Order: sequence, then C-alpha cells, then structure tokens
Amino acid sequence: MQIYSINPFNYQNPSFQRRGKAIDLKYILEKRSQLLPQRVLEEARKSNSDKSLLDIHCSVYAPLLKCKTLDEVKSIYPEFSGIADNVTFTRDTIYKRQFEARTSNINFSLKMLQQLWGELKTKDEVARELGLPNRTSLDWALKQINFVYFMPNYRVLLKASDEAGNREIAQKMTAYNEANQELMYARNRHAAQFCKTEEYRSAQRARMIEYDKLHPERREKISEFDKRTWDLCPEIKEAMTQFAMSEAAYVRAIVMKKFRGVSLSEQEKRTEKGFYKRFWTAYPHLRKVLAAAKAQVRKDLGR
Repeated sequence: MQIYSINPFNYQNPSFQRRGKAIDLKYILEKRSQLLPQRVLEEARKSNSDKSLLDIHCSVYAPLLKCKTLDEVKSIYPEFSGIADNVTFTRDTIYKRQFEARTSNINFSLKMLQQLWGELKTKDEVARELGLPNRTSLDWALKQINFVYFMPNYRVLLKASDEAGNREIAQKMTAYNEANQELMYARNRHAAQFCKTEEYRSAQRARMIEYDKLHPERREKISEFDKRTWDLCPEIKEAMTQFAMSEAAYVRAIVMKKFRGVSLSEQEKRTEKGFYKRFWTAYPHLRKVLAAAKAQVRKDLGR
C-alpha cells in the first residue's frame, strides 16, 4: 500500500540529520519557531542554547503538574482560560454513561492538561488509561471542553531535540528491520507478484484523469476523506517524519516536489513509490491504525 495524500514533512522536517543526533535549540529557533507554543518560544529565546527544547518545555509546564484546580491552572496559564470545566452531553448515550463512569473520580479538564501538556503523554496513552475505546473517543471529549492542544508536529520537535529520544527511535527501527528481514523479503516478493505492467498503469492513469475532468466532485470528496483520515493519524505522521530522517536528500526532495503539485518524471515516481514502500515495510503495525481511521471517517461521512 502506498499513501500519497500525507505530507510526512508537514512541519518541514527539522534537520534530517544522522539518526540519534539531537536537533539543537539554535536551529529550532531559526527554522521552526512557528511551531512552538508562545510561552515555550519566549522562554527558549531567553535560555542557554545548550538546553534542549524538551528541557525548556518541561520547565515551563512544571507548575501545571502541581495545580489542584482548573482555576489555578488558568491563573498561571491564561492561554487555557477558554477550557470548560466539564464535558457537556446533550443526549443520554452509552458513551456518556461510560465516559462519566471512567472520569467520575477526576477533574477531566485539569487531568488532560496535566497529562497532555505537563507529562507529554500521547492521546493514545491517555485514552488507554481512561479505558476509552480509542483516541477518537478522547478527541471528541476534548473538543467538548474546547481543549487547547499544541500542533502534532511540535511533539516531533520535542522528541528530536532530545538525543536519547531520537536514539531510541532509531534503535527501534533498526532492531525491527534486522529481526524481520525474511518477513520484509517475503512481503516484497508478494507485492512484486501483483505488480501491474507499466502499460496498464499508464492507461489507468489516463482513464482516471479523464474521469476527474467529467466529475470534479470526486476529487473534492477524496480530498475531504484524506484530510479527515490523516487528522486521526498523528502517530503515522510522526513515524513517517522520523523515518524520512534516514532517507537520502534527493528522495525527500522528490516527495516534497509531489506535494507542491509538480509533475514527476517516471524515474521520480519510482523513487517516490519506493519511499512509501520502505516506510510501510518498516512500520507494518501502523496499517491497522490507518485502516481504523479510514473506517471511522467512512462512518462519520455515512459511506
């Protein structure tokens, strides 16, 4: 499976340096400052350049972890003043009863701020701890309280700024590839058996181009579907960004060229497809995440 609708460099991937090497604060401030929360940005500009972005973030939001009430949080962090105290339900549903049962002993809004901003837990981790079905269920509840969340790409920057975290990602990727060489070879052979001829692919592309001219609404529907799907998959975006750090510069340039809407040569198309093939081979478990997101979007759109 190849995915062309997601931009793995959606935050303009910070350095593509050698895996395991942290991205320094100077680079982040010069090239990626727009991704930082305002409070973190201000502190970073005042900090010693030897500090990592992760260190600064943890320092800035350390007081958040000591707050006992949401009002106390808002007095320290005015940017969270619009967050509601409770989730409001308009109907009595199974989800409402389950949600209330699992959050009855906590201040949900305060807990989410502390876990997602202070402890930097992922939404998947928080959803599992609450016993919710998935992160989509958590997202719905967060939307109801007007939760303020940082950009998903900011989390990638935090991880990339820490040498240990960056090295851990690289080691896991390498270990998986080394432990599953036969599986990867088998997958490649299997995929090759079903590869269509170039003549067939060219004819198919021509047919789709002609169809799109007659049915412009199709492209709009596909665009909406893709956007909704990838909004539910920040973990895939993050993994793809990290994976791209190990790719050659010319491969990244070709992928970015495609996202800018520039036509690719046949050789560039093969390079682009190779990039996605290598990614899904390295992260086969994320296929289930993508499939679940697609199913959720189909359900939401009534398809």
